[in-house]
Amino acid sequence: RPVPVRWPDGHLELFARGGDGELAHALFDAGWKPFEKLGAGTEIEGEPSAIMNPGAFGTAGPEVVARDADGNVLHLWWLGAAYGDWSPHFEQRSASDPFLWVRGDGHAELLVVDDEGQLVRSYHAADGWTPWEVVASAGFDPCAPDGSGSGSSGDSSGSGSSGGDGDGNGISAEVSASAEGGCAVVAGSPGGGAWSALALIAGALVRRRRGVRRHASAVMVR
Repeated sequence: RPVPVRWPDGHLELFARGGDGELAHALFDAGWKPFEKLGAGTEIEGEPSAIMNPGAFGTAGPEVVARDADGNVLHLWWLGAAYGDWSPHFEQRSASDPFLWVRGDGHAELLVVDDEGQLVRSYHAADGWTPWEVVASAGFDPCAPDGSGSGSSGDSSGSGSSGGDGDGNGISAEVSASAEGGCAVVAGSPGGGAWSALALIAGALVRRRRGVRRHASAVMVR
């Protein structure tokens, strides 16, 4: 599924994994331009994630993350006149599709589920990207069931649910894939406190990203 970003001047850019497994992008400038490859020669798995860097950190422009065939997290971004090549985002393997978003303060944050089922993040601080750190320990399923549209506690529409034990601890969050399929984060029992809240937010962001994609697809059809 294509991932849209909007430039400050209002024009759109789409990023998607092509049929050959490589990243491709297309611009809307008085009409849609043909897709062109980015990071040619590198195949990615799953869906890429993209943001528009507002310029609070580095050069303003799109940034894209994805995972390669070996599960390594890759990162490329706009350099001001052209895109750079894929580069490893430290040495992190991901069992899920990476998720990149921009915080309210204009800084970016990158979330993935690692091979051990931990939710981990890297944050773009004032002096650059921080090393990966664990947000919530084991209990995350990086890829919820696809095709069936059902999960362990979701309904047939793929809706998630959350609950607690009544004292604010042991909050659980589940985000199951919709009938469209795809990977999502499913938290079993990550524990209480701020990290559980962040896990719930991560799930909400995944659902929001899907909503943005559906809206962009509708705009393209019109």
